[in-house]
Amino acid sequence: MENYSYGSAEGARKEAIAEFRRLYGEAVRLGPAPLTGTEREADQTREPLAARPANAPALPDG
Repeated sequence: MENYSYGSAEGARKEAIAEFRRLYGEAVRLGPAPLTGTEREADQTREPLAARPANAPALPDG
């Protein structure tokens, strides 16, 4: 691992941020993380329940 001493000046802060972006820019994304395979599968298997009128007879047990 590389060690850096950027100091405390504003220029050093900007240099440190630029170095971070250079090293990790591809891995850092804005917004929520992408869905995992399990989350995608769960979304695909969910289907909305059919609406039933309030006066519909109850479904039989079993």
